[in-house]
Amino acid sequence: MNKIIIATDVDGTLTDKRRRINLKSIRILRSLQKRGVEIILVSSHAFPAMSALGTYLGFRLIVAETGACGGYPWNPIFVEKTPSPEKIITIARNLGFRPTPSNPFRLADISLFPPSENIHDSLRRLKNALDKFNVDIYYSGFAVHIVKKTVNKGIGLRKLLEKVDLRGKIIAIGDGLNDVPLFKIADLSVTATNSPEELKKAADIVLPFKGSQSTVFLLKNIENFFILRKLDLEKLKKILSE
Repeated sequence: MNKIIIATDVDGTLTDKRRRINLKSIRILRSLQKRGVEIILVSSHAFPAMSALGTYLGFRLIVAETGACGGYPWNPIFVEKTPSPEKIITIARNLGFRPTPSNPFRLADISLFPPSENIHDSLRRLKNALDKFNVDIYYSGFAVHIVKKTVNKGIGLRKLLEKVDLRGKIIAIGDGLNDVPLFKIADLSVTATNSPEELKKAADIVLPFKGSQSTVFLLKNIENFFILRKLDLEKLKKILSE
């Protein structure tokens, strides 16, 4: 089935810095859903947390844990488990990392709080220590996520779309370094002005608003297209670039 697909990150994209959801964005997403747009939540948060969020917001598809698992709320249809989780957590603890409260409930990835000082140096030391474990490491801005090698948000979304036989143009929205792989598979990728430089370089559009305000601006423009005419990604891109 061919549809317009909006794949949106959650923390920092649909929420503010205190992780409170911007209700304006949800209202517009629901409006777009009624017009036939497929809304997919793509997050590094734990699958149970994303299941609850998807259920209450009314969105039927989710990708969680940085792409390591995905499916329907409470019904994962693929899981790519991180190898040797106990050993990895022990090594990470010795380097000053702490498992997040959601870590015991995760199906596939490992989630850690980094040491408070010098995050970049801490990540470098962690990557060196885990060199033989066949894993990739992502920093979301909220936590560090360790996944099986080659797993990421982009691959997770692709796998989900294949599993549910869904095709179409992908509009990706995100705000963190872990969203770079998601942007690479999107037909249109959009981020905010306060996002990391690497993500802004990967984005098709960088909006002059911060955080969830940029998401609301983007969604309003998409909604206006559906009200007035058929959505044209090239015309939308041109409007957003002006």
